[in-house]
Amino acid sequence: MDVDMPVRLPDGSGLIVRPMSPGDHAAVVSLIDADWLPGQHHPSHRFPPRPAKRLREAEILIVSRAHGEVAGMLDAGVRPADGAGLIVRLHGREDFEILTTLIAVARAHLGHRTLYACTGPARPPPPASPACPSSTARSPPAP
Repeated sequence: MDVDMPVRLPDGSGLIVRPMSPGDHAAVVSLIDADWLPGQHHPSHRFPPRPAKRLREAEILIVSRAHGEVAGMLDAGVRPADGAGLIVRLHGREDFEILTTLIAVARAHLGHRTLYACTGPARPPPPASPACPSSTARSPPAP
């Protein structure tokens, strides 16, 4: 995404969707920390301020309110293994409008392909199991 994209919410307020910049890191870490449940470790101190290298077309996008407050973030790209879109991270302090905006942006950014959220890398299918005896096999006729 090369330019900021304005989004108008139903209440008339506006949001701006844009690529993450280095100055957004502290606000993004705060978003991540707000979404962790009690008892979970806080991995935000290890949050890399760049998209995942394992994905194609990877980008971290920010949703900010009209006055500049970072309200949500999306880390998404295309999995090379199967060409599916993958949302790696999605944070928005459980704000429905922000999260639906981010999902819509992910869909627009990743195009019309299968879209997965918060899953691991694609793995090859397991090897085929030996053929099972067919349940339709017929017994020899009774004498």
